[in-house]
Amino acid sequence: MFLGFIKNSKTYSKYYDEIVLLLKTGLRISEFCAITEKSLDFDKGIIHVDYQLQKEKGGVYVMGPLKTKSGKREVPMSVEVYDTFFRIVEKRKEQNIDWVVDGHSGFLFLDKDMKPKTALHYEKMVQRAKTEFNETHEYQLKIVTPHVFRHTFCTELAEAGMLPQNLQYIMGHADFGTTMKYYVDKKAETANKAMGEVVPLAMNKMA
Repeated sequence: MFLGFIKNSKTYSKYYDEIVLLLKTGLRISEFCAITEKSLDFDKGIIHVDYQLQKEKGGVYVMGPLKTKSGKREVPMSVEVYDTFFRIVEKRKEQNIDWVVDGHSGFLFLDKDMKPKTALHYEKMVQRAKTEFNETHEYQLKIVTPHVFRHTFCTELAEAGMLPQNLQYIMGHADFGTTMKYYVDKKAETANKAMGEVVPLAMNKMA
């Protein structure tokens, strides 16, 4: 519903591709902002997650190390993500201005001043969009942030049956317990279904 609102909004439709990518890659917002053309391997269909981009006091941009050692990873692109990134890269080639941060250039997501976007940019944009959505819809959104998009991605993969250790890698979680939290809600349901495939269950007979 929120994504459809963004797509059809005169104000926020220009952010549609970026929100889709946040929802479909599960990247931390600082990792997302650090993506450059070199981060994308279209031949293999993967995103190299190697850095995070941050803006420190005084407006200084820094390409720093990832949050954890587990953060460095290769995230596979879905077809939708591949096509979206490819479209953004082609459009990026039309821009003549480029910023260099700690030796890195070719940032994909730039603000109106042609500077790399940072986490605060997306956090403010999403909050404004949420406010406008709530003003025009009966259904009210509670918490919408770039980090919620990451949680949504992780939850969808867990519910689709991805093995926890694989999901841990994709998400870049240092602690396996963090990944397992996404399986707790479905644990009983999944276990009961699995048992029902082995032996007849009374609950199925009574249904």
